[in-house]
Amino acid sequence: MVGVIIVTHVQLAQEFLKIAQLITGSTLDNFKTVSINLDDNPDEARDKLLQAVKSVDTGDGVIIIVDMFGGTPSNMSLSLLAKGKIEIVTGANLPMIIEAASRSSEVGIDELVNILTSSGQTAIRSAGEILDTKIAERKER
Repeated sequence: MVGVIIVTHVQLAQEFLKIAQLITGSTLDNFKTVSINLDDNPDEARDKLLQAVKSVDTGDGVIIIVDMFGGTPSNMSLSLLAKGKIEIVTGANLPMIIEAASRSSEVGIDELVNILTSSGQTAIRSAGEILDTKIAERKER
């Protein structure tokens, strides 16, 4: 089972996990969260992240999902990147977290990275465009 760490600014990671647990009905024992606050000591924050990784690493790899590339959570996580063992996926969104919750026990780390990046990107949509397309399709019928 691939371990998953959600690392974000302030409490966003915990909220993502709470919602994922609610939607999936699972405790998601292979998930941990790490919040990085403005006043955190960098060494202590890194230790928190390392402990989280160790706690979910069963040998199948760990994916660290961060809120945005280039931010402190991302920069801190990038120092742990180890191809095929610890991977980083940026741009956390709820569909990505739900997909990780649903698939982390079914596929390997490389496939899960592909699924998450695709899922995260696919979830970004313009509601107006979707509705315009649906209206146009109905008019054509």
